[in-house]
Amino acid sequence: MHRKYFFIAGNPVLHSMSPELFAAHVADISSGHLYTSALCADAADIKLLLDNGFSGCNITAPLKEEVLKLGFAKSQSVEKICAANTIWRSGDEFFLENTDIEGVDMALTRNMDVVRGQKAVVAGIGGAGRAAVVALQQLGLDVTIVNRSVDNAQYWAELLACNFASFTASEETLSYAQVFVSTIGNNFPFLDAIHKDLVVLDADYKNTALKEACKENGATYISGLQWLVFQAIPSFMYFLGSMVSEDVIAAAADNKTELQLSSIFLTGMMKTGKTTSGRLLAQKLEYDFADTDLLVEQLAGKTVDEIFKNQGEEIFRTYEKQVMDRLAGSKRMVIATGGGVVSDEQNRKIIRESGLGICLFASPSELASRGNGVKRPLLSVDNEELCLKQLLNSRFSDYLNCSQLVVPVERKDAEKVADIIYSELQTVFSVS
Repeated sequence: MHRKYFFIAGNPVLHSMSPELFAAHVADISSGHLYTSALCADAADIKLLLDNGFSGCNITAPLKEEVLKLGFAKSQSVEKICAANTIWRSGDEFFLENTDIEGVDMALTRNMDVVRGQKAVVAGIGGAGRAAVVALQQLGLDVTIVNRSVDNAQYWAELLACNFASFTASEETLSYAQVFVSTIGNNFPFLDAIHKDLVVLDADYKNTALKEACKENGATYISGLQWLVFQAIPSFMYFLGSMVSEDVIAAAADNKTELQLSSIFLTGMMKTGKTTSGRLLAQKLEYDFADTDLLVEQLAGKTVDEIFKNQGEEIFRTYEKQVMDRLAGSKRMVIATGGGVVSDEQNRKIIRESGLGICLFASPSELASRGNGVKRPLLSVDNEELCLKQLLNSRFSDYLNCSQLVVPVERKDAEKVADIIYSELQTVFSVS
C-alpha cells in the first residue's frame, strides 16, 4: 500500500485534535498513512507542503478563506461561503471542500428534533459561522447572524439570504431562538441570554463559560467535539476513500493526549536552519541548547566531515546514536538534530518520548539554493537538488513519525522561525 501524508494547517495549530482523530481512523483500517500539525502563516506555506509530499490537509482558522488563493477547484459549498476546511487530491489535481456544513448538520440532528421554521442565531461570521448558516438553512431554520461588525453581518446576510442583527442586540435575538451556534469562543458576553428552551452548539470545544451558562440556565449544550467529529468523518473519506467509523473517531475525541514540552527536538533536512533557529528559540524559552552534530564532534574528537571521509556514514551514525541516548529524558533543552537522526527507530522513540518534535520544512530546490560555504558530506554530488529530493523522500515518513509539528521555513529567516514557534508554544504551554 502506498503511504500518504496529510496535515492540519493553522496558526495556531497545536490545539487541534485532528491528528489524533486521523491516527485513530488509520489504526482502525490498519493503514500506515500519517497526519501531522503544520504551523502555516499563509496559503504559500500550505502550497509548499502540498507540492512536496503531502496529499491533502484540513484547515483551521484563520486560514479557511486564505486557501482560496491557491486556485484549486472549489465545491459548490466552498463557492457559496468562500471558505474551505479540506483540501483533497484526486490524481494530479487538488480540490477545496467544506465539511463544516456536515459537521453542524449532524451535531444538531443527533441532539434535537429539528423543526422547519425554528429560529436560529449564529454568532460570528467567519468561515465556521458561514458554514453554520448554510447548514441551518438546509435544515429549514430561520437564521439570524449576530456579529461585532454590523456591516460585515449585513454583507453576508445578503449573500446568504438570512437575517442579521447587531452584536449588542444578541440578548434580545436569543430570547426567541431555539438554536444558537457560537463560533466566537469566550468572546460571547451575553451568557445571561441563554435560556432553557435553547439548544447551543459551540464550535470551541474548550469554551467552559458557554457550557456553564447552559448548565445554569437549563439549555441543551452540544460540545464542539461533536462538530469536530462529524466534520472529520467526510474529510477523511475524501482523503482516503475509505469508510470511517463514527465510534472510533468519537472515542478518540473523548481521549485527547496532552502534549509534553520537556525538551524540544528540531528535526528536518540539512540547511533548514535548525541550529540557528534553535539557538534563538532556546534564548526565548530560557532553555539550554544542544546541537547533535557538535556533540558528535566532541565525542569523536573529529569533525563531521572527517568522520564521513575517513570512517564512513555508519560510524557517524553510531556516534550520533550515542549522543541521542545521552539526550534521552532531557529537560528544558532545545536540541537541533542532524538531518539523518530520524532514520534510526531508537532515535525517533527518544524524540517522541522526551518532549516535542518540530520538523523544519523546505523544498529541495530551496535547500539547494541555500549556499553557506559549507559542503555537506552527503551532498558531494553534481546535482545537489536531486540528491536532496531523494534524501527527503527516503526520510519523509521518519520526520513525520517523530514530529508533532511541521514548520514551513521558506521565505522566513531564523529569527522569524524562532518567533513563530515561540508564539505557538505560548498558546499551548505555560512558557515565559
